[in-house]
Amino acid sequence: MLIFNRLWRTSSLLIATALLVAPANTLLAFDVFWTNPGTGTWTNANNWDIAPDTPDAFFEDVPIINNGGTATVSSAVTDVAGVALGYAENSSGTILIQNGGSLTLVETAGAATNVAPNGAANIGFEGGTGNEGDSGLLEVQGGGTLAAVYFDINQNGKMLIGTGTGVANASTTSGSLFSNGTLEVIGPGHNISLAGNLVLEEKAEGSSRFIPHITGANHTVINVTGDAQLGGSLVPKFDGVTPQLGDSWDLVNAASVDGDLDIDNSQAPALSPGLAYSTRVVSGGNGEILQMGVAAFAKLKVNTTTGAVSMVSESGAPINMVGYTIGSASGRINQASWNSLADQGETGWEEAGGSPTAVSELNAENSLSMSTTAINLGNSLYAPPTEFGDAPDITFQYGVEGETTPTNGIIEYSGNAAINNLLLTVDPETGEGQLKNSSPFTIDILGYTIQSAGGSLDASGWTSLESQSVTGWDDTAAAADEFGLSELVPLDPASTLSPGTAYSLGEMFQVGGAEDLTLEFALVVDGEPEIRQGVVLYAAAIAGDYNNDGVVNIADYVVWRNNLGAPEGTLPNDADGGVIGTAQYQTWKTNFGSSAGAGAGAWAAASASVPEPSTLVIVLAGLCAWSGVRARRRSIDS
Repeated sequence: MLIFNRLWRTSSLLIATALLVAPANTLLAFDVFWTNPGTGTWTNANNWDIAPDTPDAFFEDVPIINNGGTATVSSAVTDVAGVALGYAENSSGTILIQNGGSLTLVETAGAATNVAPNGAANIGFEGGTGNEGDSGLLEVQGGGTLAAVYFDINQNGKMLIGTGTGVANASTTSGSLFSNGTLEVIGPGHNISLAGNLVLEEKAEGSSRFIPHITGANHTVINVTGDAQLGGSLVPKFDGVTPQLGDSWDLVNAASVDGDLDIDNSQAPALSPGLAYSTRVVSGGNGEILQMGVAAFAKLKVNTTTGAVSMVSESGAPINMVGYTIGSASGRINQASWNSLADQGETGWEEAGGSPTAVSELNAENSLSMSTTAINLGNSLYAPPTEFGDAPDITFQYGVEGETTPTNGIIEYSGNAAINNLLLTVDPETGEGQLKNSSPFTIDILGYTIQSAGGSLDASGWTSLESQSVTGWDDTAAAADEFGLSELVPLDPASTLSPGTAYSLGEMFQVGGAEDLTLEFALVVDGEPEIRQGVVLYAAAIAGDYNNDGVVNIADYVVWRNNLGAPEGTLPNDADGGVIGTAQYQTWKTNFGSSAGAGAGAWAAASASVPEPSTLVIVLAGLCAWSGVRARRRSIDS
C-alpha cells in the first residue's frame, strides 16, 4: 500500500504534466499531514501520512500540523511548497528549526487542495476564535535557517526567532511578513530580512504583538526592503539588562516606517518616576529606522475628584518646554479655571487659545525648564465625570526646545474617578484577583465574564461571589475553565455595588500566564441590561492595604485597629505575619499613600484589553433568560 501511494503520487504528477491540453490550474497540490501527536523529527517518514515519503516541493506538498504535534528540523531538509500550523479551528502545531536545521518554502504552480502551495508559512488559524487552541508556533533557534515566500502570523500564532545560542536566520524571498499574532525576536545578532513589507496589523479579531526581547546594549534589527506598517502592541521584555534613561535599541530598518504601536510595558521592568518606554522614527539605513528607548517625559497630574491639574518633571532630567496643549475631546476642560503660565507671570508665555476641548500656551522667546516642583495649572481645570463609565480623556502634548515635533506627555489620574469603571485588579505574582466598583457612582450589575485567549485563568483557585454568599449570584450559568469565568444574577434584584465596593476573586490567575485577560459585565441602564467593557489592571499587592482596595490610606488603619490581637492571616496584604499588632501598624505607616496604580501608562495598558465580539455570547445568552424572567415577574406582580 505504501509503495502504491508513492507510485500514485509520482504517476499522477507525470500524467498531469504530459496532458498539456488540460488547463494549468487543474493540477492540485498535496496537503500532507503530520501524524505524530508528540515531538518527532521532520525527516522521519513515519511522522507523515505519506510514509515512506517525506514532504517535497516536487510533489507540491504543503505540510500541515494540526494535531498538537511538534516537528523538529535539525538538518537541511527537502524544500516544500509551504507550511500550515494550527490551520484548522481548535488545533495547534509547532515547527522547531534547530541549530543546523534549514527549511525552505517555495511557490509551485498547483491549485490548492486546502492550503495553497504558494511558499507561505501560515502560523495559526486565520479568523480563529482565540479559544481552545487555534494556535501555531514557528520557532527558529540559533543556528537554524528558514526561508519562505512570505510569513503569515494569524491570531494566536507565534513566530519566535533567536532561542538558544548561535545566529538564527529568517527571510522572505519575495514577499512580506503579515501579523495579527505574536512576533518575538530574542537578543542581538540574528539575520532577519524581508524582501517585501512588514505589516503588523490591528484587527477586530486580534492585533499584532511585537516582542523585542532585549538581552544587551544592541538588538536584532528586522531589515525590510519595502515599508513597515505598524499597528497593535509593542511588548518589550528584558533579560540581564536594566533599562536606563537614554538607552535605545534599533528594531526595524525599512524604506519608510508608518503607523502607531501601543506600548505594553507589562513584561518590562518598572522605571523611575518621570521615565517611560517610547518609540521614535529616525532617518537612516534603508530609509527610516524604528527605535525603542527610555526617555524622560513631563507628567500631567489630574485629580478626577477635585479637578486640580498640574505638570511636573518627576525624573529630574531637564525638559525645556516651549509650549503645551491640554485637550479633552469630550469637552471636560474648565477654561475659566485655567491658571496659565502667562497668568503666573512667566516670561514670554502667551495663551494660544482656550475652549472646553483644549487650552494651549506658547513661548517664542525662551523655554521653561521643568523640574520636580509641580506647576499648578488650575484647581478645577478638569471637570469630573457626571456618570459611570465616562472615562477620563485628557491628552497632553508639549514642545521641547530644539525639537520639531510635539511630545506626548505622561498623564497620571488620581481621585475616585481615575478609572470610573468596573475594575479587575490582578496580582501577577500571586494570582489574586479583585473586582471593584472603581467609580464615584453606585451601579447595578447582572453578571460578569472574565476571559483569557491564552488560557491564563485558574478556575480551581477562583473564589466566586456565589461561594462568598453574595446575595443573588449564581456561578453555575457557564462552565469555568482556563479560558473563561462567569457569574450571573438570574433573578431580581440586580447586585448593587456602591462606590469602592470590592470583592476578592481568589487566586483566579495562573502565575506566569499571559496577561491577556478581558472583563465584560452587564450594567443595568434605565432598567435594561447593557454590555460594558471593564478595565483590567495588573499590579502587585501593597503591604499595608488591609482592606484590599488598591491604596494604603486611613481606611486601612481602621481595619488594623479593629483586628488588633487577631491571629496571623486575618489581614490581606500582611507582609509581617504573626499576631496582628505593632508590626502591621508600622508597615501601614511606612506605605501610607501608596497605590496600585502607576499613572497613565498603567491605565492605558489595562484598558487596552478589549474582548472579541464572540466573548459576549455567554453573557448575552444569560441576558435573554434574565429578560424573560424579569418580564414575567413584573407581569405577574402587576
